[in-house]
Amino acid sequence: MIIEFFQFEKNKRTLNYLKKSIDNLEINDSFSKERNEYISLLLQSFTEESESWDESTQFNIENISESFIGTDIKVNSLKEEIDDLFSDCFRFFLERYLSQGEKPNKGYLKIKDFAIKNIEAFSSTASMQISYALQSMPLEVFRKNLKGTNIDLIKDFIKTHEDCKILKSGWDSDYAQRINEIRQLKDALDEQKNAYNFVGLYKGFDDLSIEKKKEEKSASNILLILGGIIFVPIILEILFIMYKGDSLTLSHALITLIPSTSLLLVLVYYFRVALHDYKSIKSQSNQIELRKSLCQFIQNYAQYSSKIKKDDASALEKFEAIIFSNIVMTDDKIPSTFDGIESVANLIKSVKG
Repeated sequence: MIIEFFQFEKNKRTLNYLKKSIDNLEINDSFSKERNEYISLLLQSFTEESESWDESTQFNIENISESFIGTDIKVNSLKEEIDDLFSDCFRFFLERYLSQGEKPNKGYLKIKDFAIKNIEAFSSTASMQISYALQSMPLEVFRKNLKGTNIDLIKDFIKTHEDCKILKSGWDSDYAQRINEIRQLKDALDEQKNAYNFVGLYKGFDDLSIEKKKEEKSASNILLILGGIIFVPIILEILFIMYKGDSLTLSHALITLIPSTSLLLVLVYYFRVALHDYKSIKSQSNQIELRKSLCQFIQNYAQYSSKIKKDDASALEKFEAIIFSNIVMTDDKIPSTFDGIESVANLIKSVKG
């Protein structure tokens, strides 16, 4: 609990009275004049900053406040009385300087220098008080500020500080470990992302491959059917000649041969078309299977290429050219619709001849 002293109005009036008394003294020597100026300066500060002085000078308020406020300065006051007033003011000043740790302005700093420099010029009592204030009082003030719960607070603070250092060390270690784990997870996620991209690409090719296999099976069945039907006109023509052989003339046989030959040519044409279609589908299936195979190793290939050929921007050009190119058909020309017509026309001309 703070003991109020300077804030009391009665004490303020007394301090103002002391200041006026000091200011009204007739001084002849420079020491007394400078001493009185510093006393007046401190007395004025006591009244103007009373709250701050009460907060920061509890030690001297407890010890010298009664004698200090009971000082009476008159025109005929002795030098010893004025010196004692200065020593009391100096003790309050030094305690505030020690307690608050604030740096006084240059005017107040001159008070300390003046007291140290002229300590022998003061009366014996005042000189002892100034020496006490400079040498022993700081320790007493320190002990007062640290006694009781304050010391326990400092001990708790030191212990808490040490605990915080240990806790911070643990946090730093845990933080570094978690950062390492996060980086590992990030790398794993990056790998999974790349792997998923290639899996998705592989899945697309695989779906396309299934469709092509269905088309390939259908084309194979059509090819087999057409291959079997091609022999039907030939067999029918042979059976017809064998059955009508005795009554069949050469011209009549040639005339009956024209429809079967035409049908045979048409069937051969469609067989060639079906065969070309089958080969085209087979070629597409092979290209798709190649892409599926490339997707299985391209991730490692890309990593390897990035390490070995850091400066080669075209490291994956061939792969990308294959993977992202169109699935082409075979280069063979599809048989023309009029293939074989020329042969039929030549056969008719020879029969007419």
